[in-house]
Amino acid sequence: MNHTQLDPQQKLIELIKLKIGKNDAIGLVISDVLDISTDAAYRRLRGEKAFTIHELGELSKHFDISLDKLFEVTQKSVTFDYLSLNDATFSLEIYLSSIRDALLNLKNKKNPSLILTVNNTPFFQLLNFPELVRFKLFFWMKMHLQLKQYQQMHYCDFSFSANEKNLIAEILQLYVSIPSTEVYDSELLQGFVREVSFYRDSNYFKNSSVATLLHEDIHLLIAHIEHQALIGEKFKVNTQPLENIGNLTLYYNETLNAVASFYYSSDDSKGLFLAHNFMNSLHTSNKSYVEDTKIVLDRIILNSSKISESNSKEKNQFFGKLREGCSLGSN
Repeated sequence: MNHTQLDPQQKLIELIKLKIGKNDAIGLVISDVLDISTDAAYRRLRGEKAFTIHELGELSKHFDISLDKLFEVTQKSVTFDYLSLNDATFSLEIYLSSIRDALLNLKNKKNPSLILTVNNTPFFQLLNFPELVRFKLFFWMKMHLQLKQYQQMHYCDFSFSANEKNLIAEILQLYVSIPSTEVYDSELLQGFVREVSFYRDSNYFKNSSVATLLHEDIHLLIAHIEHQALIGEKFKVNTQPLENIGNLTLYYNETLNAVASFYYSSDDSKGLFLAHNFMNSLHTSNKSYVEDTKIVLDRIILNSSKISESNSKEKNQFFGKLREGCSLGSN
């Protein structure tokens, strides 16, 4: 449904439907949030009575829907949502929960699928290796975002809570269960290797062997991605494939993926996440923008080399260069 053609009340209803579970009755949900009768809620849903400004505000606040999005009326105006990463509000558990919830919402829809363009770090694949995702998140929170709570912390003292570990496991399970088309470029993982090298060369590791162990895991990750590419199926490391052949299609973009993107679709919804940095992504479900982006993604794929479900020359060259480019180097 084209949200830009709906009035604010209709648009809010459609956006709420995307937020709630598929088995939840929207009338009962709205009745509960606004503390009104079920009959009054359904009169609003049928358009017999308009939401008041106060009610629009309460629903927008409860479902984290920007009022700007409700009154967006032109195709030249696009509203993005994002998760704030400031010191006062940031929580790693909330960050991971937002990823889990987005994937779970997609998984619960009919015929879900993903298109990912990856210009450096294949985050979901990284989740197969706890030390790699631990270092990646710690490095970005400490060095790039410079969150205060991590400034005096050493890497060896950082660990995930039980809830965070469970969220990581849930995200990985959801990711491998949703079919995806993924486009990798020639810089894949090289930035990650540079981050490990920088941390090592700055003597930030208490134990110098940590960098070597991370480097070994990076090459195990490469081998795992290559195995998945060969059979055309995503599966968790150290487990057996489930013979869900075709749920992973990999492409190699020989130029550059200008931005990491996460396009999702199902029979009744489409949307896009753009990672302008590793942790703070922008999200929109603006129909025109998402459709235009899908056209660009299709063109990127058309001009890329398929490297999955084959033992092709392109696949072998890609993974050979990937291994060479991920050399840790010496002090």
